[in-house]
Amino acid sequence: MDAQASVRDRGPREYKSRRYRPCDSCRGRKIACRIDSSPPCAFCRSRGTDCTFLEKPVTKRRRTLSLLGACNNDVSGTDHAAFVQSWDDLTSQAFDSTIFERLDLFENETSNFFDYNAIADLPQDGQAQSNSTGDESMSQLAQSNSPENLHVYIDRSLHRSYMPPDTSHLSRLVVGRLFDSQERIHLPRLTLLSTQACGHDSESRNLDGRVLAQTEQESQPLVSRTDTSKVSWSDVENLLSEKQRVNLVQLFFRFIEPVFPVLAQSQHNDESVSRDLGQGRGSLALAASLYATALPFSMHDDHLNATLTDVSAKRERLYSIALATVLDEAHAPSMETLQACLLILQKGPTTRPEGLTPTYSWLTSLAATTAKSLGLQYDCSNWNISLIEKQSRTRIWWATFIMDAWVSLESPGGRSINSDDYDVLQLRAGTNSLHDVNAIPDNAHNFYHIATISCLLSQVYETYYTVRAVKATAADLFKALELARPLRSALNECRQSLTTDLPFNVEGESGINASVHLAGSVVSIVLFRALLRPLQNRATTISHTDNSHKSAAAAVMTGSLNSAKEAVQLLESMVSAVGPWNAFWHSWSQGNFAIVSTFLVQLTLLCKLEDSPTSMKAEVSGLISRWKRAIRTGAGSGGWGSSLMSLALTRLDSLLNQIQP
Repeated sequence: MDAQASVRDRGPREYKSRRYRPCDSCRGRKIACRIDSSPPCAFCRSRGTDCTFLEKPVTKRRRTLSLLGACNNDVSGTDHAAFVQSWDDLTSQAFDSTIFERLDLFENETSNFFDYNAIADLPQDGQAQSNSTGDESMSQLAQSNSPENLHVYIDRSLHRSYMPPDTSHLSRLVVGRLFDSQERIHLPRLTLLSTQACGHDSESRNLDGRVLAQTEQESQPLVSRTDTSKVSWSDVENLLSEKQRVNLVQLFFRFIEPVFPVLAQSQHNDESVSRDLGQGRGSLALAASLYATALPFSMHDDHLNATLTDVSAKRERLYSIALATVLDEAHAPSMETLQACLLILQKGPTTRPEGLTPTYSWLTSLAATTAKSLGLQYDCSNWNISLIEKQSRTRIWWATFIMDAWVSLESPGGRSINSDDYDVLQLRAGTNSLHDVNAIPDNAHNFYHIATISCLLSQVYETYYTVRAVKATAADLFKALELARPLRSALNECRQSLTTDLPFNVEGESGINASVHLAGSVVSIVLFRALLRPLQNRATTISHTDNSHKSAAAAVMTGSLNSAKEAVQLLESMVSAVGPWNAFWHSWSQGNFAIVSTFLVQLTLLCKLEDSPTSMKAEVSGLISRWKRAIRTGAGSGGWGSSLMSLALTRLDSLLNQIQP
């Protein structure tokens, strides 16, 4: 034993056989050095060179224990002392068990994963209670891993930050220029973070720098946080009487079903629906979501207006019941579960300036997965089922597609349905609903145009906003314009058809279809936002001085101004009418108003470029003034108008304040 211990204490042997030592070429390339009998090896022989053995073998170091030292050097890039000790140097006094009295990582679920206060409470120099090696090491750890040195490595804000899509009103295309002189932009209840440092070239920042959004306080959940562990029909009966439930179903078929026909054709008898749902024979999730969606229109019913109290609380409770039931039934997809998901996603906007949260993307993905599980993505025109069932499957698929396209426009998470994922027939208007699978009822032209506009939005997204499409079109103006020609042609045709079929000013119902017209304007804005992307690159703008590039840039700027002007004129017409605020608005319509606001901010930033037209700044400033005036007029009346446009006004003012004079 003594002999073995003496050999071990001497460390590794000084002599090492060089019989299998690789040559310099093989060692440098880290490949096997195959020598059959004598040099050269197989690799050197193939190259016609001789083996050399000039470089010495790499000296192996003894393994040491390193805690956080290497990580901090790699992540933060700062030089600070690493907490390094060999295993032989650790003694029994080096472990301080009292640190567990100050670290409550698992007992308190609200604590941070790596708390600054916990680091600060560790023994410091001059405050150590013993002179042991462990206390000195703890002091070095507390000094080297101070909050100033670890702000990158343990920044909890990055763990709760999400990335808005480039189609949203907070995309990098809009706020990219605002990060030229700062890395953080503070908005009401929201902070925007740049993924690039201020020292980077401003031209590359606009194309490559991503934007992270971080909420400064807890976001409003999709449904209220009530106890939904056990829900039943009795919960709905305690909230609403049978008469109230019947009247809510009638309101649903009056205001919501023509715009968003998610109920099957066999469910279109409102009396049978209300009777079945009221007696507990139908789907609880569908019933609760249907009642909650119709509650905002209770003022249009005399009985509901006189008997309903605390409408907001009952609506939240109904949504909670619906969502709890959907999650409980998600393992067994059904048409009723999908219908309930779509109605929950239609929960109206709030006055809080947040927009759609990632929860909407999650629930939209659940709805899309359920639809695909039911086989709704396939063309069922040749299936051996009834015509009513074929029409219902087609309409519910397009309702799912609409929600996926527009929710992904504003909420992070991406799209769940791509153009190659389905072969369902496009909806057609003016056809015989008794024979055609894709026919729509006479009162559902709103839904038809929304579906058509959603298809165009999907094409714009796949052309300009996927990861590969951004790289292909971000700096090439002519390629972006070439791809835009068929899209602009289809969009113009769609909007002309919309104006003919659903004119804004209709006697008795002025502005009742304003949400569809706004959606068409937003698709045009999203398209021109992508075309403006090459112009935001200063290097591209300045380097091209030929007339063709200047004329193309001028055409894009003119089209962008016209799109913004159309949106402003539309809102001015909306606030002067009564119909828009009595109609049903999709949940994603709040983001559409905000997209127009940030598009005006983007045009303001483009006015600061050297080659921008001098008259453009005055025109954009005038549009902003008109847009603000119209928003304040519409939001001041309260109700739907205030909920829909509060986010647009907040984003516009807060972003304009960030622009340097």
